[in-house]
Amino acid sequence: MNRKAGMIVLITFVFIFVWQPRLTMYSVEEALTVMGGIAALLILLLLPVIAFLLLWHGVRFVFLRLRGVFDFIVSVRDRQRVLHGR
Repeated sequence: MNRKAGMIVLITFVFIFVWQPRLTMYSVEEALTVMGGIAALLILLLLPVIAFLLLWHGVRFVFLRLRGVFDFIVSVRDRQRVLHGR
């Protein structure tokens, strides 16, 4: 984040806290509850996405390895045919 955007965010927070007559414990607790709920929701949404991406890359790697093994077997078989004149 650049300085200008950071200053805008800081000034916005200052105005929010200055204009409120007092910051009660209830409002702090409510704000933390909302932020905690949003964080929990984001985690619940992002965990399946991350798991899917990791599994997808793992499956791609396995298929690439299987393809390499299959290509190796085919190339060995082709070399044997060439050597034996078939």
